[in-house]
Amino acid sequence: MRPSLTTAGAVPGARLDSALGRDQKSPARKGTSPMDEFLQFVAEIFEVDVSAISPDTRYGEIPEWDSLMHLRLIGEIEERYEVELPLDDASDIQTLRDFYALTQA
Repeated sequence: MRPSLTTAGAVPGARLDSALGRDQKSPARKGTSPMDEFLQFVAEIFEVDVSAISPDTRYGEIPEWDSLMHLRLIGEIEERYEVELPLDDASDIQTLRDFYALTQA
């Protein structure tokens, strides 16, 4: 098993959703697509308006998405979507669409 951010323990106590009182498996809001829900989730992590990002937003394109945020996104996505994103593949994730695709695997 390759180490992931969660299994490696690189983000102790990274249960942001729980800490903020968010339901981790909340159902999609009426009229929104799964991608829209994903973008809203990411916008909350970045602390930006959802209109500032799109599926094609690339790593480093907005100031909030730096290397530390990249690792945080991996941890938050693993937690929320109950997936394992291997750290070895972190550099291959270049857009929010790439992250989203990994949640659908």
